[in-house]
Amino acid sequence: MALASSSIKSRALDILTSHDVAQYFDQFTFGPDVDRGKPYPDIFLMACAKLQQQPADCLVLEDSEAGIQAATSAKIPVICVPDMKRPNQPYADQATAIVPSLTDVITHLKSVR
Repeated sequence: MALASSSIKSRALDILTSHDVAQYFDQFTFGPDVDRGKPYPDIFLMACAKLQQQPADCLVLEDSEAGIQAATSAKIPVICVPDMKRPNQPYADQATAIVPSLTDVITHLKSVR
């Protein structure tokens, strides 16, 4: 499992560590690691490469319109878990699903098996 965050490494790792979840990720890619940030697909493509996986075999969980666009451009299925606002319709239409929480991602994935 990889984390692809537009944040800088120190900020992202501080947050992940403070919530005791950093150890669940095998690879990390941060905004400064790529030349072009979201909505370009570069960060997700780099994360896939680090995992040695094809984009179509991955899944992105995203909270922003730019992230939805980046995942779609990378040809990676994306589930939106809105943070502060629901994405506008053109972006919502690009998502495989929009769920209210991370727990609901699991429920959604089990329902589409």
